[in-house]
Amino acid sequence: MRIVVAFVVALCGTAYAQAPGEYVAAPAVGPGYHDVMADRWSVGFGIGSVGLHAPDASPSSYAIGEFAFRFRLAPHFELETTLGGGNQSDNNGATSVGLATLGARYIFQPRADWNVWIVGAIGALSVRSDPNDASTQVDRGMAEAGMGIERRFAHFALQAEFRAIAAGAPKQTDASARTDAMQPAASDTLAGAELSVGASWYF
Repeated sequence: MRIVVAFVVALCGTAYAQAPGEYVAAPAVGPGYHDVMADRWSVGFGIGSVGLHAPDASPSSYAIGEFAFRFRLAPHFELETTLGGGNQSDNNGATSVGLATLGARYIFQPRADWNVWIVGAIGALSVRSDPNDASTQVDRGMAEAGMGIERRFAHFALQAEFRAIAAGAPKQTDASARTDAMQPAASDTLAGAELSVGASWYF
């Protein structure tokens, strides 16, 4: 009898606390929801292709690998640093490229299984006409802007990303590194794009 009375009292108290017509939403948990602020760090690996070209010059294509390290400031915002590099895919690997950036991502639906983001980054781009000779390296500042899509599975995720690239003229000290016609003129800027697919682990 005491158990029944206690149950009735608790039920009445709950009904009194909730105004007529008021709906209290349950926490959004389960499949399709991710507590992204519980796993704010992530590491990512990707492979893809980078295409670059100078004005009035034929484009060059590079097969690259990339590593990314990220930190989530807020549910929709992440900071990231990336390192990547590879060899020219249409010149028997005779020319190599390296990229390093610091950037930020805005994620539109961070807690969903599928999410899309936009990204902006600044950094450095280097090209070597001889991958084994550091003296042939030409360094440039660059900026990137792009977007990506991700499929999240708890701590693991698959993703694809596209970035447009704009790189400035080489540093003056790098002009002597132009050893052949593969290197653009010292005053040239570069434009291009990067397309990659990869995976991330959140922790």
